[in-house]
Amino acid sequence: MTIIFYLVLVLLGGAFLFILIRERQYVQRIKKTIDGEDIELQVIRTPTREYESLIESNNKIIGFFSELDKKVNYKLAIIIGVALLLFLLSELNILSLDLNTGALIITLILVAVIVLPDMIRKLLIKSKTKIMMDDMPYFIDLVAVCVQAGMTVESALKYVAEHFGNINPDLAKTLDRVVRRAEVKGLESALKELYYTLPTLEIKMFCTALQQSVFFGTSVYEQLMDLSKDIRDLQLLSTEEKVGNLSAKMSVPLILLVMFPIVVLIAAPGLLRILSNV
Repeated sequence: MTIIFYLVLVLLGGAFLFILIRERQYVQRIKKTIDGEDIELQVIRTPTREYESLIESNNKIIGFFSELDKKVNYKLAIIIGVALLLFLLSELNILSLDLNTGALIITLILVAVIVLPDMIRKLLIKSKTKIMMDDMPYFIDLVAVCVQAGMTVESALKYVAEHFGNINPDLAKTLDRVVRRAEVKGLESALKELYYTLPTLEIKMFCTALQQSVFFGTSVYEQLMDLSKDIRDLQLLSTEEKVGNLSAKMSVPLILLVMFPIVVLIAAPGLLRILSNV
């Protein structure tokens, strides 16, 4: 029965891989179908894929997990390689494994290879995005200084994006893409695309401030400086919120590591006396 159970798990894993291949082929067909549509409609349909691709191209680790998640052949190669390694170790008597243990290990590796790459990729991209948004006020300050010095908004964005790579290469590459898009389709279209491509609060505030300046002719320098201050205030509030929640989170380990041992220390002598009398 145990062998049948693990065999069923392996078959379910193979069925899952087959469904995954079919779904990816379907997505590829849909992409080919909408290639001729307007870029803004494509961005609205896939709002996060653009900047994820930029981050993956800048980071080899994220790129590795992304490729591992996309390529089903790599997953199958890992599973087959681990199975062959376990077989060789068992044949050479280096590692003693029975059939049930080997099937369990292969099943766990199958689940890990299918699930973990995408989870790790998303966690790394989320961490990179958080770092980008933390550095966003510095980028806005530099753009405001360039505008105050007499540059246009487009030239200021281009100049700062070219020299911001030492601080945050991911943010620099993202904004450089906006500059290139603005040269082709205009600043308004580029900001609208960025608004949907990187849907974070800081980016939305940045795009809205620049769009208001373009539409209504308000002072770009004052808008950007106020925006930078507001973003820093939001980051400070977020940090204060995390600090405020720390006391509630610390209550669980305090109860487990302090209260229970104290109860045991207090109650143990009395229980020992009762047991000795009995």
